Amino acid sequence: MFQALLRRMHLQQVGTSKEENLNNDIVGCARLFNEAAQISLDDADVHIVLGVLYNLSKEYDKAIGSFQTVLKLKPRNYYLWNKLGTAQG
Repeated sequence: MFQALLRRMHLQQVGTSKEENLNNDIVGCARLFNEAAQISLDDADVHIVLGVLYNLSKEYDKAIGSFQTVLKLKPRNYYLWNKLGTAQG
């Protein structure tokens, strides 16, 4: 299934610019990590990656939500508080 998704993402990228390809890759990865987050709600690493991906794709509200979720799991991780502040800025 994962290989089929990657092939489909690659086919969609033919004839697009590098910036569009990068954004499509980020959106595709975010979609996969979103599915992983639904399966494993308490996996902090998944929410961290989602926050970073959303921040890269300029979906700041979603990034903030992801970092807020992971901070409920790891409230004393100051690195994550910094990530949240970056997304809010």
